[in-house]
Order: sequence, then structure tokens, then C-alpha cells
Amino acid sequence: MTNDDPVAISRGFLEPQMTQISQMKKHARHPIRFICVICGFLAVISVHPARAGSVKIELPPETAALKKAPGAELVTAQCIVCHSVDYISTQPRLPRAYWQGAVTKMQQKFGAPIAAGDVDAIVDYLAKNYGAEPAPAAK
Repeated sequence: MTNDDPVAISRGFLEPQMTQISQMKKHARHPIRFICVICGFLAVISVHPARAGSVKIELPPETAALKKAPGAELVTAQCIVCHSVDYISTQPRLPRAYWQGAVTKMQQKFGAPIAAGDVDAIVDYLAKNYGAEPAPAAK
């Protein structure tokens, strides 16, 4: 056999591909084994959380309170559903435009169920009590 032998050349060229094909066929002979391994894995994953049992998480009670002023009840009803009082009270003293944008964003982008007529009252309360506007005088 010489280097010019077409059979030898083709055999030398095709042997690596033939080896790969035979290995693939060998793995394809055991599809049930593969399916069983996958099913077993899925069964273990699905059973594992059930063994852990239920975990009860109890949060501490809310101790902070909104400043008493007109609109506090509305803010409690609309904002405290998602945000803590501490979240609101620790915001920087920002201008009214910030609070207007924040309330509008919560309503329009995040789907907060704030009625259109309540937006101005919420913004007024937040701007006067937690914003850059001076807080109303205590009575």
C-alpha cells in the first residue's frame, strides 16, 4: 500500500469520523438508561422540598409610624402595602417632582392600585412630610 492508494487515503481520512459515529451508536443503544437517569434525577429534585417540611417565617411587628398629617391614612392604605414606613422615612429630602415621579411610576409601571384622584393627595403628603418642602406646623 502506498501513499497514493485511494482506499488507504479514504480509510485514513474516514477512520476518525467512523470512530465518532460508532461511539454515538453505542450511546444510542441505551436510550432507556438515559431516560431512567433523567427521570430519577427529576424525582429526587421534586421530592427533596417536600421532605424539608414547611417553614414559617414571622416578621417582627411594624414599630415605625407615618407622620400624623392629612393624607397619612391614604399613604398607609396605598404605599405601606409594599413599602415599610422606614423605607419612606429614610428617603432623602427630595423635591415634590421626585415624589410625583415615584408615585406615578408605582401606579403606571408597577401596577400599584392607586386611583388617579389619589395621586395628588399622596404626593402632597409625601412632599410635605418627607420631601424638601417644609413640613406643616404641628397643631
